[in-house]
Amino acid sequence: PRLVSWSAWGKRSDRIELSRLWQRAQPIAAQFGVVAAAYDKKFGAAARIHQMSLVHLFNPSSGVYTCPLAMTDGAAATLKRAGNQTLIDRAVPRLTSREPAYAWTSGQWMTERTGGSDVAISETIAKPNDDGTFGLYGTKWFTSATTSQMALTLARPEGNPPGGSGLALFYLEVRDEAGNMNG
Repeated sequence: PRLVSWSAWGKRSDRIELSRLWQRAQPIAAQFGVVAAAYDKKFGAAARIHQMSLVHLFNPSSGVYTCPLAMTDGAAATLKRAGNQTLIDRAVPRLTSREPAYAWTSGQWMTERTGGSDVAISETIAKPNDDGTFGLYGTKWFTSATTSQMALTLARPEGNPPGGSGLALFYLEVRDEAGNMNG
């Protein structure tokens, strides 16, 4: 992949150019249910075994595209467990879709320069907005699945204590309804 920060006319673009393999991997993974299989009731107790078989077959030829799929699966499972029905209705059908044009992938944005994988010392702050949402202020040093449509990320709500117990998990969509970066 290649990050293109600026357009030829000097406008900020923050666009990631992908290889043809990665461009094709998302629709193929959706079509064959590499994430969806784990949530497919017809496989019953064997749903995860079926999914892992698909991952095992898909991984060697996909240029490690199974990393975004693992993040997507983790996001779907996390959202379902969190129980926020609005987010479940909005995102889980897309994260587990077999329809390539409808399917989303998800990133998980946790790592910061200060602590690497030690999320307890995260410095990203969450400040409440007037509409009940939060603005997130900070820098994630490493983000998985950077071309995903959504992400789960950690931040410390203003006033929360230090350490891991003061962190909260936030859902965000990377682009707004018009397709622009979502701040």
